[in-house]
Amino acid sequence: MVRDLNEQLGMTPQGTRKRLESLVDKGYLTSRKVGGSAKVYWLTDEGKELASTAASGDYSAQ
Repeated sequence: MVRDLNEQLGMTPQGTRKRLESLVDKGYLTSRKVGGSAKVYWLTDEGKELASTAASGDYSAQ
């Protein structure tokens, strides 16, 4: 997943990981470590709301 995000965002792996952790810190994502060094990320309810708002183009609520 991070490799795909690196390509889509044009970021380094370290930059992508920092961005994901920033989104965790802001409450938009949560994560869980799986295996030796892998992490899985998913949207929180707040992240889902933000994604829905972004998809609709309605930024007035922010």
